[in-house]
Amino acid sequence: MDIFSPKGRFSRRSFIKTTAQVGAVLSFPTIIPSSALARQGRIGPNDKIRIANIGVGGMGRGHISEDTIAVCDVDKNHLSQAVDRAKEKNGGKEVDAYGDYRRILERKDVDAVVIATPDHWHGIIMVHACQAG
Repeated sequence: MDIFSPKGRFSRRSFIKTTAQVGAVLSFPTIIPSSALARQGRIGPNDKIRIANIGVGGMGRGHISEDTIAVCDVDKNHLSQAVDRAKEKNGGKEVDAYGDYRRILERKDVDAVVIATPDHWHGIIMVHACQAG
């Protein structure tokens, strides 16, 4: 028995109607902005992620991008060079500099951290960053 025949369970018309309804329901989240769905504070797929770099000597300085808003290093020379590089990358916007990574982790405007410290410091900084959210 053919289910699309007039004597079957589905007609061509009901199939098209059901398909259109399912398509409308599935496309709903892409049509309505996230702000209308009470998702304030969440980072959207088109928002820029604000990055803080921890450890900015040598290789760490190479990870600085236009989205860097803060840098941290215990070496003041590395720190000043990193601030200059970050300003160069982001068009001259201010970049905050810290000597203690815990100050960066206290900030609520940092979305991600890049940890480029010596190997023996990676673990503890990563754990603290995860705890900070």
